[in-house]
Amino acid sequence: MTTLKAIPYVVGQWVRGDRFYGRAAVLSEILEGPRESLWLLGTRRMGKTSLLKELEYRASAETSGFMPLFWDFQGADEPRELHLSFHDALLDAEERLEMLGVDLSTMDPDDLFGSLGRLRRHLRSTGKRLLLLCDEVEELIKLHGKDRSLLRKLRRALQSGGEVRSVLTSTIRLWVLAEERGDTSPFLHGFAPPLYLSTMTDEEARSLLQQDQLPEADRPALDPEVVEALRQPCDNHPYLLQLVGKRYLEVGDVAEALERAATDEMVSYFFAVDFEMLSPQEQQILRTVAEMTAASSGSLEERLDLTASPVVGGLLRLEKLGFLRRNDERKLVLANSFFQEWIRRSPDQEAPRENLSAETPPFAERVTEILSQSDTRTKEQGSAGPQELLEVVYDDLRRLARRYMSRERANHTLQPTALVHEAYMKLADQSRVEWQGKTHFYAVGAQAMRRILIDHARGRQRNKRGGDWLRVTWAEEVFPGGKRDLSDEELMDLDRVLEELAGIDERQARVVELRFFGGLTVKEVAEALGVSERTADGDWAKAREWLKGRLSREVNSS
Repeated sequence: MTTLKAIPYVVGQWVRGDRFYGRAAVLSEILEGPRESLWLLGTRRMGKTSLLKELEYRASAETSGFMPLFWDFQGADEPRELHLSFHDALLDAEERLEMLGVDLSTMDPDDLFGSLGRLRRHLRSTGKRLLLLCDEVEELIKLHGKDRSLLRKLRRALQSGGEVRSVLTSTIRLWVLAEERGDTSPFLHGFAPPLYLSTMTDEEARSLLQQDQLPEADRPALDPEVVEALRQPCDNHPYLLQLVGKRYLEVGDVAEALERAATDEMVSYFFAVDFEMLSPQEQQILRTVAEMTAASSGSLEERLDLTASPVVGGLLRLEKLGFLRRNDERKLVLANSFFQEWIRRSPDQEAPRENLSAETPPFAERVTEILSQSDTRTKEQGSAGPQELLEVVYDDLRRLARRYMSRERANHTLQPTALVHEAYMKLADQSRVEWQGKTHFYAVGAQAMRRILIDHARGRQRNKRGGDWLRVTWAEEVFPGGKRDLSDEELMDLDRVLEELAGIDERQARVVELRFFGGLTVKEVAEALGVSERTADGDWAKAREWLKGRLSREVNSS
């Protein structure tokens, strides 16, 4: 039997280390340049989060003079959420911070400024500087409308002399905070002008397609001619390169791979969102270039009946953002064949702002994209949901669980199925898409919640903090005495015996996991696992009896 190579391309998720390619100049400027306040500006799917994660990875080296802290602003559209998002960042960096002697118990989840000040002072004593890596900063636009004083305070905290180097990433939506009238000191004062993150160089793009940072045995076998045939239509756009590379390995034909990428609904969606963010004048410039195929500044001025200054300014920004490039004759052309095709078939009118201006968060976009393929994958693979989806939802579910716990009293009861349901409802609302793969989300959510809760229990035991109570669905059917609310110790006992059961019958263990941590019915379990309802019910009955006996022995031996 032939073993198929794993597809090495990572589509729609952040990467770092040996999966990260190019961007050497930008990395150098951020880590070694003189600026302490930097704003990284780029379109969707240009690799902004990956760049921050690579900065975090490099700055984590012992020889680095920085202590990196990745701060995700996604969802921080209320003052309290902003404070909690910073505490999430501290918890994510707990291991690095503990190595530097930082005690997270001194950090207040409800006071990011106090926590930031304490962290800054502690790092000063270690000889390290804080490298704040702030992602999805567009959320601050909503906060600006609710509490301008909070943003002024935040800007002062981010620009704390030589003790903090702050990097913001965003799309061009954030420009509104640089141009706010009536604000004597706009939020982006000191961060502008931005660093533009555009397409890769030719060599960087070839390196990405060839995956030449991986061991030779793991690299895709691509002839140089194939590499060029895939690279050129993408015009070195990192997301498109990964996408067409993946499609090529799936189908083995360049033309079909490019066609599949061109008709990908998510690609069209990204183009539509990016296009809607441009000014009407910039949109018209792009449509005119599309009509002319290639254009000079002069011909555009004449065609659009505009003075030189607005045209030149618009062209410069469109080039920096990667919408336009110069051909061999120094004329302007649209950047890649996929965007060319999209703009030529899109209606020549303003995009429907009511649909696009309330931008779908990238996380929800990715979950939607994966779930749209879940039914087919489950039938083909007999799995409850792709590993890819688990990796995407894990961080968001962990953040949700942390915030739930931080809001409640000590020794409260946590219901993981409620958290998975809350996460699903939030994402379904954000994406504005009728998901077909709801069961698959719950299945993967159950797996993620089990990992999160076990990690939480171990952490509380390690730090002798005292446990919370966990209400596990249907736990009374297997625990001695009909218990529903489990302590940290009992939760870890359950995890251990589930691992034992997986060694005996993996499917039965998955049935229990889906029932306990996802709250799925037997019918939903059957759908998730791609088996009949009768089979799922039989697995549940057998697993329940086995667990009763095994957990009884755990109780009697303790």
